[in-house]
Amino acid sequence: MTFAPRLSGLRGAASLWVGGYHALASVGVFLPLVAGWTGVAVFFALSAYLLLGRLDAKPHDLRRYFVRRVVRIWPLYMATCLLVWLTVDGSVRHLVLNLAFVGIWVPNGQFTTGTTWDPSFVLWTLQVEEAAYLCLPFIARLPHVWRVRTGLALLGTTAGVSVALPLLPMALTGPSGGYTAPWLWVGFYGVGLLVYEGWRPSNAPFALGVFVVGGLASASLWAPWTVAVVAALPLVGYLLAHPPRLLGSRPMVYVGETSYGLYLVHALWVQALGPLGLLGGEAMASGMELSTRRREILRRVFSRRRSRS
Repeated sequence: MTFAPRLSGLRGAASLWVGGYHALASVGVFLPLVAGWTGVAVFFALSAYLLLGRLDAKPHDLRRYFVRRVVRIWPLYMATCLLVWLTVDGSVRHLVLNLAFVGIWVPNGQFTTGTTWDPSFVLWTLQVEEAAYLCLPFIARLPHVWRVRTGLALLGTTAGVSVALPLLPMALTGPSGGYTAPWLWVGFYGVGLLVYEGWRPSNAPFALGVFVVGGLASASLWAPWTVAVVAALPLVGYLLAHPPRLLGSRPMVYVGETSYGLYLVHALWVQALGPLGLLGGEAMASGMELSTRRREILRRVFSRRRSRS
């Protein structure tokens, strides 16, 4: 699949969105429509869109697909698990479960600091991603019509779960209120799948309007918080289908190419230094990413070729 600078920049913007949210939260500032999960939703949609393209390009090379996922994801993820365990958690049980990518699937299996804002909270999303990596090769084998139906089913799942979660007792949803429930987020994989299969949402004011109305309704408690998640589906689809030109700039591509490291480590830096920790997180992320992918990152950042995306 041809490298798309704007999609790399979109990944970078999503990472900065999550980091910015945590930076503000570290000093007790929570703004409407600036929820960190919006960036997470973009990550999920991008994964489905980009990985299906790679699987379609080399449908018989699953070994390469899984090796690339392991090499790309596991080292930084496991290093971050160790950092969280050593600095803020200390539970051997949590360490083992999260190293095995199953903490999210086991009751009380995730790292925790016992605080409202938890710097280890980003790790649950990588555990959702690992499950998606296992499912995507099966989806890639489906014909077009069944891919579309799968995408719609995933959207429906998110809509259904968003209705059910607020009605469940905390004993079932956990202290997060179901925020990390994987089935709440599968609709964004559906968005990525549908955009890949040709869906091109073109009404930007509508997508933005739904997002704003849903977000404000949830923030003001007129509606359950899960309404905001569903309201973000059209906007994520629009951004994936029509990433703004600015996202293809070299600075944004660079942030996008180092976004995985930034996403994983920024929270620990923010906890230690407050909002300024975001700069420390980017510096550490750059060091980690450049140590393993220097040539690839520099080639992508400074390449003069630009794809249609």
